[in-house]
Amino acid sequence: MKVYIAGPITGVFDYRKNFARAERKIAALGHIVLNPSFFCQAD
Repeated sequence: MKVYIAGPITGVFDYRKNFARAERKIAALGHIVLNPSFFCQAD
C-alpha cells in the first residue's frame, strides 16, 4: 500500500526528523511511503 505522510511543516523546527521517523516506521510495515518533506526544499 502507498502511504502519504501528512503533518505540519511550517513553523516546526525538526519537521524533517519527525517525517523521517514516521517514514521508517511505515516502511518497516512493508508499505511504500510518500514523504512530502523529501520534496520540500523550503530551508
